[in-house]
Amino acid sequence: MTHWKTKEILCTHWWASSFFVFIFTLFTFSLTKEASAQEESNPIDAATQGKGGTGTTTISSWSIFSNQGTLGFYDHPTVSIHQENRFLVKELNVSAISATLPAKPGTIALGFSRFGYSLYNESQVKLGIGKRLWPSFAIGVGLGAHFLQLADGYGHSSAYTVEAGILYTPWKNLSVGTHLFNPTAQKIGTNPSKKLASGISAGLAYAAAPSATITIEVTEQENAVAQFHGYRNRQRQ
Repeated sequence: MTHWKTKEILCTHWWASSFFVFIFTLFTFSLTKEASAQEESNPIDAATQGKGGTGTTTISSWSIFSNQGTLGFYDHPTVSIHQENRFLVKELNVSAISATLPAKPGTIALGFSRFGYSLYNESQVKLGIGKRLWPSFAIGVGLGAHFLQLADGYGHSSAYTVEAGILYTPWKNLSVGTHLFNPTAQKIGTNPSKKLASGISAGLAYAAAPSATITIEVTEQENAVAQFHGYRNRQRQ
């Protein structure tokens, strides 16, 4: 009798996870018909860059920027530093730091990033938590504070956003993730104001073998076709 009850609970969790993933994805896509480009100040860590920019299913210390849901599978206390000078142009400089701390409620993460230079820069502070509800399913939420600064007396502005994400691993070699950012389409600044990134990303990662991995991700954006990212790693014998 005890064995039957345990099996029933596990089955219920599997179907509940599948149903939640479907509803969450459907709901987030319906909210983001007017999505914009990704934040320039979002750092892209080495693991995500190495997989073609597919960060929705990547479990790392930088998940605070890509998908808070994956934090539920990350149980390491870490401090990470990121520095990037795109095309050796100082105006495109990105600096960031993140920290994670596993706790009883879930893995807590704090991140800061800055994009730009002395005359124009954007920065953001993000606080998030991810919790594994079941062995194969985790959910996370995040809060973001965004700051825009212009030199020569133009001053600075700020705005606040929310995020949410999930990660579902129905099988050991398959992961499905969804990440929603700024569903209320918050703006920053005045005359003119800048619309902060608002959208939805959904990704899938499949490990056919230890030496063969495939990841696919799609991001919905405003007035543009969906952006696809993909990666395949196959080690030849």
